[in-house]
Amino acid sequence: MISPDKRAWVRAAACRDTDPEDWFPLQGERNVPRWLRDLCGGCPVRRDCLEEALDHHDTGIWGGLNPQQRNRLRRGRTRYGYCIHCGALYQQPKKTRATCSEECRRARHAELKRARREQARQQDEDL
Repeated sequence: MISPDKRAWVRAAACRDTDPEDWFPLQGERNVPRWLRDLCGGCPVRRDCLEEALDHHDTGIWGGLNPQQRNRLRRGRTRYGYCIHCGALYQQPKKTRATCSEECRRARHAELKRARREQARQQDEDL
């Protein structure tokens, strides 16, 4: 049961129109189907969903993680983070990164470089 104060995020969830049974695989199934991971990957409320699951749920796929992944996260053995470029949930290596892949790292670097050039141009125009 989802706590009443958290119900607002459910209406914005990418999975709101899917079959609930898809999110509760048969016992023993550990792999999250790709289409579910992809749906979670683009969900605007994935963090809220994962927080809800960590606090209240031991079964099913929540926030893109299965119960075993959430248990590892609870115990602190596995670190997960959200990519600052694409927003994907990814398993962080020991060395902390802010992006999930080399592609996102390059894209983020290019965005920051463009933003710095734009800021410098604005400052030149103000003079």
